[in-house]
Order: sequence, then structure tokens, then C-alpha cells
Amino acid sequence: MSVHQAKGLEFPVVILPDIQRGLIHHNSIPDILIDQNKGLGIKISTNEYNLGTPLYNQLKDMEKELELYEKIRLLYVAMTRAEDKLILSGYTKNNRKLTFEDSKSWLDWLATYLDKESFDKSEEICFNYDNEALKLKVNIIEDEKFKTDLDIKQKEISEDIIINDWDKQAEWEKISDKISPIEIESKEHKAEISVTGLMEYERCPRLYYLRHIKRIPDLDALKAKSDKIQYNENTIDPLKKGLIIHRLYELSGLEEEPAKYIDQVLTEMNYEELDQGKKADLIDILKSYQTREKYYLDKKADLSKDYHEKRFTLNFPNFFLKGTVDNIYLYQDGEIEIIDFKTNNIKKDEVKTTSEDYKMQLEAYSLAVSSLFNKSKIKYRIEYLIPEVNYSKILNRGELNSIRAKIKELGNKIAVSNRKEDFNTIADQNCRYCIYGQLCGKKNNITKEY
Repeated sequence: MSVHQAKGLEFPVVILPDIQRGLIHHNSIPDILIDQNKGLGIKISTNEYNLGTPLYNQLKDMEKELELYEKIRLLYVAMTRAEDKLILSGYTKNNRKLTFEDSKSWLDWLATYLDKESFDKSEEICFNYDNEALKLKVNIIEDEKFKTDLDIKQKEISEDIIINDWDKQAEWEKISDKISPIEIESKEHKAEISVTGLMEYERCPRLYYLRHIKRIPDLDALKAKSDKIQYNENTIDPLKKGLIIHRLYELSGLEEEPAKYIDQVLTEMNYEELDQGKKADLIDILKSYQTREKYYLDKKADLSKDYHEKRFTLNFPNFFLKGTVDNIYLYQDGEIEIIDFKTNNIKKDEVKTTSEDYKMQLEAYSLAVSSLFNKSKIKYRIEYLIPEVNYSKILNRGELNSIRAKIKELGNKIAVSNRKEDFNTIADQNCRYCIYGQLCGKKNNITKEY
């Protein structure tokens, strides 16, 4: 009779054999794990190792924990079926000191609970449970028949690789290169390209390939290997900081207190451990922007409409271009203005050169807004929250037409390409900050600075 079948029943004597048998079989966890809130995690398995995405490894740990507590629950059910006598039987090795989390069998858990490194002698163990005195009698039986052949070689379990350094990242690319891309035969299919992806493709096609086509994880590698950006427990990494401030502004706008939403935003992003000082810093950054922006608007023509986090899709012959604009202002005099704020920690004399890096992004936004509102002149403004400065530019109809042609050309190249050879590497000063610098294949002086 199985433990499940015994639920609700009781017996004068219950015997549980083979309690040394492993009950946690992590190799049975599937290669694809889905979480309703977190998303999809995958693992690629070979004869040498298993390679999972960071999300897959996180979901796998959750599966392990669920399996662990399910087996503990079954042990409780099995042991409580006995009315008078419970007999547990199994074999063990000495020096098996384990933590609860490391335990793999019912015998391991009992040894951990009883703080036993081994069951090497017959004895009685007395302890209290729920204010009742309990006695556990241990009988040791030594028999040659129970000895195993020490020469038997066990199959080695494949090693799980976590993407947290450059070498593992390279392994990911090596394996993913063996997976043939899916060829879509439908003539109706169009590629979907984000504005961020388009900007990265213009900067370096190989960067686009590694991040958006091969989807090689990057953030852990960045934290582990970058000599340019140092993270510690008192620092919020720039990406997370930007996401928090953008979401905070989306909720508070210009009028409401950011402090009202800070805890909600941090909970949404699983960043609850942020200390009060860092929370206050984020709130102060946004409040300062609110003050400056309201002062700016007071000097402008009356505001007719204000859009926050405006999503758009531009339809090109071979692809869709998608993006989200932070802010769009429509004034009563017909002027239209795009605002995109950045959380880069830069110096004032770096504003112009840094703004050039975002040129493609803001030009794409301007083209989208021009199409959405049928305007032939668009002003965009980049607001740098640190330091408190901005950069602005006005685009006319001729410039917007040139932008459309440029985006069409770049997008068409992306839409028809899926092989590594189609995405060349552009080596420049940006390479020293690129998180894929050691994977791009350029062994020049710039990439050696990592």
C-alpha cells in the first residue's frame, strides 16, 4: 500500500522500509518551467552539462523547495498511520552529517532532526514532542549481504551552469549556435523590433545579435566582470534605478508625491530590501524633476494634453517598430514635444556627447509621434535627472522623412537576418563598456581592456 492510499487509515503496526531511498529527484524537473508572474525559463541539456537561463535556475530552486516539503508531508502522513508501533527500516553510511536542505531521503531528515552524524550502534533515543515523552529504539544489523560493491561507478550527474561570468556566457553562445533558427515561411509574418533593439543594432549589429536573437543573459556577467562599474550593497545598479524611477513617475506624474508609491514600485520589482536612505534618494530625484518640469510648463503655452508612457507600433513593409515614450506634451498653440528622461550619472560637459548615443531612440520616437498626431515638426527633449540638465532638438518634415528611410533600411536588415555572420562587429570606444565584449570575436586593444 502506498502512502497516498493509506491516508485517513490507521494500523496497529506500520512498517516503512527503504527509508534511505532517495526521494528528491531533481533531474526529473523539466527543461521548460513557466511561472504566471515571472515568465518562461528554459534549460539546454547536453551529455556534458545542463545550461539554464537565470530565470530557469530561479524557478528550478522553487520547484526543489516545493518537492522537498511535499516529501516531508508524506513522511508525516506515513508515520502517523501507526496506532501502537512504528518500524522504520533502511541502511546507512557513517559520517553523513547533513543540513536539512541537503537531505535527500527520509533517513537523512530523521538523522538531521536527531542531530545524528551516523547510526552506528544500537541505542534508545528519548525526546519530548508536544509535551509527550517519546522513545526511539535503534537496532543496528550488520550483514555482508547488505554491503555494496564499492567499485561500481555511478553515472555522473550533469552539472548545472549558471550564467554569471564570461566563460559561462561563452558556453551559452557555443551551445545556442548549434540550434538552427526557425525559418518562417509565411509571407504575412513580420519581424517585431523594439526601439531599444534598433538603437543597439545601429551601435553594433553583433550586440543586437547576442542580446535579442541569441538572448544571451547579460546582467550577472556585467556585475561579475565589469571593471568600469562597481556594484556594492550600498549601490543601486543603473538599470534597476532607471526602471524604478520610470515606474514611479508613471504612477505619480507631476502632481502626486512619489513617496506615496515607492513601496508599491519596489514590491513590483522585487527590490523590497532597499534601505530608507536609498528610497529617499530616489524620491528626491523625482521630486526635483517634478519641480523643474512644473516651472518649465508654467512658462509655456497652455497644455492641452499630457500622455505618460505612450506605447506605439509603426508599421513598415517588413517589420513592426515598437516602443514607449515617457511623456508627450500637446500644447494649445499646436506645438508638440517629446520628453525622455535619463538616470545616467553623467557630468554636465558630457550631455551633448551622451545625447548623441540616444539620437536614434529619440528620432524613432519623433517619427512615431509625428505619425500618431499627424505633425510635421516635432521637438524632443532629453531630461537628465543627474545632473539636472536637458538637451533638446527640433525636427522638421525633411528630417523626419530621412529618419523614416534610415529606420526602414536598418529594420529591413534585421528582418532578413538570423545568422551570426549577418551581424558584424563595430569596434569603437563603446566596446570597453559592452557586456558582450569578450564574445564578439574582436581581439583588439579596446576589448582587451576588460
